[in-house]
Amino acid sequence: MDTSLRAATLDDVLLLQLENPDGYPRLTRAVLSELDRRLDALLTSPERHKTIRAIVIIGTPEAFAAGADIEEVAALTPVEASR
Repeated sequence: MDTSLRAATLDDVLLLQLENPDGYPRLTRAVLSELDRRLDALLTSPERHKTIRAIVIIGTPEAFAAGADIEEVAALTPVEASR
């Protein structure tokens, strides 16, 4: 299973947790896109923007993330990798 991004709100803190039940979380393009989507939604929502005062991004207790998904990176063209 791929890494997923779970969100929870604790008072005025948005907690985003990277999860991967098969091992350490990996920073895939899909995870980075989902992170971007959630942060953009927060910034463009006046109600949420006023209620969230901090954003905390965490991984697992063992590690924040394993890093980039090497298989995914290896399949990218140089142009795709530069984005």
